[in-house]
Amino acid sequence: MKLRRVVQSDADILFAWSNDSSVRAVSFNSDQITYERHVKWLASRLSSDRVAMFLGEDSNSFPVGIIRFERNEKNVSAAVISITIDPSRRGSGAGRALLQLGLDAVFSSGFCSRVIAHVKESNDVSKRLFERGGFGSTHLVDSPDIPQSISYSIDRVEFWRNVLGESCIAVIPARGGSKRIPGKNIKSFLGKPIIGYSIEAALGSGLFDRVVVSTDSEEIAKVAQQFGAEVPFVRPAHIADDFAPLVDVLIHALVAVQPESSRYNWLCCLLPTAPSISSNLLVEGFRLMREKKASGALTVTSFPSSIFRAFAIGEDGCLSMLWPEHEFTRSNDLKPAYHDAGQLYWINSQQLISERKVFVKGAAPIILPRELVQDIDTPEDWTIAESLLLRHINPNT
Repeated sequence: MKLRRVVQSDADILFAWSNDSSVRAVSFNSDQITYERHVKWLASRLSSDRVAMFLGEDSNSFPVGIIRFERNEKNVSAAVISITIDPSRRGSGAGRALLQLGLDAVFSSGFCSRVIAHVKESNDVSKRLFERGGFGSTHLVDSPDIPQSISYSIDRVEFWRNVLGESCIAVIPARGGSKRIPGKNIKSFLGKPIIGYSIEAALGSGLFDRVVVSTDSEEIAKVAQQFGAEVPFVRPAHIADDFAPLVDVLIHALVAVQPESSRYNWLCCLLPTAPSISSNLLVEGFRLMREKKASGALTVTSFPSSIFRAFAIGEDGCLSMLWPEHEFTRSNDLKPAYHDAGQLYWINSQQLISERKVFVKGAAPIILPRELVQDIDTPEDWTIAESLLLRHINPNT
């Protein structure tokens, strides 16, 4: 089965499904729907950014069913689900397949982080569908809108871990002893310890089983815990100096928190001095990996001018072009080039261990605008980074 977005021309098939007698019998409003009302309803849903509707199709592009997610006005992270299967496909497993594909689509895109289903207490078919689909029943509801019903729910982490068998861990490497900017990893950045931005983004994404800070500093550990991260170990001295490779720090963290490190399919490394990291950015990286079947993803940004016009200074002190073949190539014809933005790295955990590399072949790019990228190595860098982020948050300042 494959998914595609519902369009207005699907109105007729959706109308037929909606008015099917067995569908009306288990609906909270069992009245027949008029075609005019149905068309208006569909148009309003398609124009709303709070609604995601998908049509499931078989290998011959024949419609199998519809699945709809509608976000709550008060809680935009949660969406209520509705699913209808073509009468000829019921009992074939189409409902389970459509449910899994739909959940994967909304969770991977960041449309929501929790899905709720309201089911009539007498609707045994739907109850079995959601229970077998990984939903947990929460409570009985008896209100005018949804009388005598059971509410089920599932969140993004539960779905990926329990249904798809995937799990993610976030590791934030933050050692003490910064020389050029003392206390760098917990220094106040626009009124908040800078590491707090990475921790809050990780926790807010709803992606991770655990958010772990790897540090050798009691002070950093205390701040990290105040923001909700775990600090389950003290980083050993041999990987806590200026020369320790990041890959060694990440592998140590992965093994330290779970000796059977294969438990976590994906590790995301968030640097502690990247205040422009957001939950949405993390979700976008995960979505890209799954969409492209990539081995990882990392934040990159473009060079301000083409690297193919770059010069080197020779031993004689004179300039020479690194790519002389592009001396007369039009700028528009030069391929754009990108560099590591130094903010986050999604990595397949097993590849991390087997290849001992943070950048693995086949990684997807998470492209950032240049104004959100700033190395922070000196006090001057710090001031520039604060100005850039403040301007991004408040463009009119």
